[in-house]
Amino acid sequence: MGSLGLRKLLFLLAVIYASLSAAAATKHVQVGNIFFTDVASGTTNPAITTINVGDTIEWDWVADGGTHTTTSGTCQGESCSPDGLWNNPVTQQNPTFSRTFNTPGTFTYYCIPHLVEMQGTVIVTADFTVSISNSTGGNVGGPIFPSQQTVFDGNLVATIGFNSPVSLSCQAGSTALPSPCIPAPANATPDFPFTVTAGANTPGHYSFAVQGVGGGITHSFLDVNFDVVDFGIAAPSPASITAFSEPASSTSTSSNVTLTAAGSLPDSVTLACENNTLPPGATCNFAPTGQPAGQYNPTASAPITVSVSITIPAATIAGDYNVVLDATSDTNVGSVTKTQGLTLHVVQFAASAFLPSAVTIGAGNISDSATTQLTATNFPNPGTVTMACTAGLPAGGVCSFSPAIVSSFPSNPSVTASVPFNTPMQSPTLTITATGNSNGASAMQTKSLTLNVPAPDFSLGTPSPATVSMMNNSFSQAVTVLLTPTNLAGVLTPSCGGNMPSGVSCIFSPSTFVSVKGQPVSFIVFFAANAVNGATAGSYAGITINVDATINGTHIAHNIPLTQLNIMTPGASTTIASTLAAVNSVTNAPLTNVGDPNLTITTSVDNSGSTYTAAVWQINFSNPVILVTSSNLSCSQVLPTAISCNIGDVPVINGNHYSFNVIPLFERSVGITSVVTSPTVGSINLTGNSATAPTVQIRLRPLVRKGLVPKAP
Repeated sequence: MGSLGLRKLLFLLAVIYASLSAAAATKHVQVGNIFFTDVASGTTNPAITTINVGDTIEWDWVADGGTHTTTSGTCQGESCSPDGLWNNPVTQQNPTFSRTFNTPGTFTYYCIPHLVEMQGTVIVTADFTVSISNSTGGNVGGPIFPSQQTVFDGNLVATIGFNSPVSLSCQAGSTALPSPCIPAPANATPDFPFTVTAGANTPGHYSFAVQGVGGGITHSFLDVNFDVVDFGIAAPSPASITAFSEPASSTSTSSNVTLTAAGSLPDSVTLACENNTLPPGATCNFAPTGQPAGQYNPTASAPITVSVSITIPAATIAGDYNVVLDATSDTNVGSVTKTQGLTLHVVQFAASAFLPSAVTIGAGNISDSATTQLTATNFPNPGTVTMACTAGLPAGGVCSFSPAIVSSFPSNPSVTASVPFNTPMQSPTLTITATGNSNGASAMQTKSLTLNVPAPDFSLGTPSPATVSMMNNSFSQAVTVLLTPTNLAGVLTPSCGGNMPSGVSCIFSPSTFVSVKGQPVSFIVFFAANAVNGATAGSYAGITINVDATINGTHIAHNIPLTQLNIMTPGASTTIASTLAAVNSVTNAPLTNVGDPNLTITTSVDNSGSTYTAAVWQINFSNPVILVTSSNLSCSQVLPTAISCNIGDVPVINGNHYSFNVIPLFERSVGITSVVTSPTVGSINLTGNSATAPTVQIRLRPLVRKGLVPKAP
């Protein structure tokens, strides 16, 4: 059945209902001892009874009421005239009389025995009915959203003879009156259909009445009702998300939105991103995904929080995208969409290839540097790119970047690599990773760099001086040699070789080895020419200074030639005997503390023969010390392990004393040897020119506590 047929059926039912209701209405008038009294209004003589068309009046005799009639007609003065409409006795024998009035009008009546003393009036009015065919929900048949409206279909039907205009209005029922609530037409003469359009901005249940007023009659149709529901999408938190544009697709950070509901929603809420606000090819991701995907069912007591992220395709153009989130739900009226904005920051950075493409380990086991250029697009502060070596380094290797964290662009960070000393020779390819970080998002790019690690080795510098002149039966001046290691640390042993003349030997400082810790180090060579052992005057070439080491089981040896050694016959000779002592001048013991300036080195020289002209006292230490210059201005520090003192002419006497102070460094002990020599005078017994002091023990400076006596470690 169509909606028009249904309306006709409802209209006929309403008319039949109205007719039945009118026929069934009966009003009562009491008939007593000279009175007519309308029971409903209480009026008497005249009894005024108001009824609708089709209603019935019943006249009822009252006990001891006497004899009466109800006779239609009019009275003037003391006389009354019947009009013939009705005339019936109302007596004890005939106690009731009923008459139905089917036409509107005013009808007067009287009692024949009592005339003007006993009168009544019947006022018969026309009527109308108000009906609503879809009083629950209206034409929607279910809840609506605040932005929607529902329509109620009604009919206003006149009963027999009613022809007055009727005004329609909405009246509050069991709830507040909805707004809008608009009858249309608002005023007309029945019969006519009408509609009531209703809605509300506030969710809730609404119940109201439709009221018709006309011809002095008011009728209402009660409990016209509908429900208003709503949903919401809260602003995203945070308000922006970030994704890196990469060679492959990538996914942004996430933001949360909360879906809420007021009332019982008739349908789920669908969450989606507006495609035209996304980067081309991008998609939105929701977690939880919803059932089915993207659909959620929040309630007033259980809102739903959804995490939103966006996946962008490879090589998305960097920039800010104002993405619109849509939350959509339906009623029978149609769909409603609510939106929130979400900013998508697409950021990008790029690292160029390193220049040069290969670096080599050098001094200190640190490589030369290589540089990359970092550029960035739409990279807001505090966005950073962090540099790190992530693969390829030899065991124990380390990369150092300057800067390691880049926050302004463009930038040209550089990298150096270091490896432990004695790392085997190799050329690994390093993987250097640049990691971008922006607002919680991250992305990585990798670049390659070749690291050349040379085999552990060393080189020797030219001796200084390269030509040495000395007297027979004496020691030469100090010859300094610079040793430069490459990827090497360990103990190296110096020696002299090549065409060493008979009777000539070498003394080294440090005495028998050179401790190399990856840094260049110098050592000193003294040549000793002893005629007793066969040394003769002459010029000698082909003498070499050699250094040997064994690293990782591999023997390494290098030498450097001395240009020439000139040995001359001295003009005079003498006999020298020397001793060497090293004591703490405060405690007078071979025990001192690290950093204590009171370690005094003393030699006693006996000379029997001739003056030892322009003598030099050379002192060698097994570990580094620092000369206290003020202790002897004639002394100078040649190396951390060698000090030379110009002691001048040594007279022909016993007990010539010379001394100076040194500060020991961080070592457990120090051994000390010395030689005394002259550039012009020979020493008949060269052995007496050398001396060795007892080993000095060194300790960390102890906490001084009263009454404790320091002890040797």
